[in-house]
Amino acid sequence: MYFIPRNNRFYSYIAHIKPWIRYSGTLVIASSIIILWLYGVYFRLEALIDQHTSQISHMRKQYEQLTQAQLACKQLEKSIFVLKQDREAFTSKGTIQDELQARALFVIQQAQEAGLALNSYNVTKSVKKSWCLKYPAHFEFSGAIKQMIMFLNKIESSGKMITCSNTKLSRQGGQVFTLQCDMNFLFIT
Repeated sequence: MYFIPRNNRFYSYIAHIKPWIRYSGTLVIASSIIILWLYGVYFRLEALIDQHTSQISHMRKQYEQLTQAQLACKQLEKSIFVLKQDREAFTSKGTIQDELQARALFVIQQAQEAGLALNSYNVTKSVKKSWCLKYPAHFEFSGAIKQMIMFLNKIESSGKMITCSNTKLSRQGGQVFTLQCDMNFLFIT
């Protein structure tokens, strides 16, 4: 009130109001300005800042994951060249024939360990697909059912790429059975 000129209408109106009404009006106007600033500006800005910091931390996590993925890709690119060389060396004709013989011997050894007798063995024509070479071989074993199940479990659990198809089981007499099956030796190309 000290800075308002005394010949002003506003001053003449305010000057004649009781001081407690003036102070309470000033308090209402000041608190309204503070509440408007808090709820209109401050809390909104604080919520936006919190949202942006959470987005920034999420982006940082994604960036860390991306750098880890890039490092993994670089390591895989390095190993691809070595694997290609190994595959080319393995798919040479001599190496495949050696591995084919080794797998056939493995099947025969597993049959002998299970107590089966090998009746016949015949290699059939190979099948070449875009992703693998398949060398089927026909086997005929004789023995007890329990021995045949043990033999097939050993082949399955060996981890070698050998599949068994066209399985035929027939009884010869008593506890002796004949197992005829095609063992497929797979080679990834």
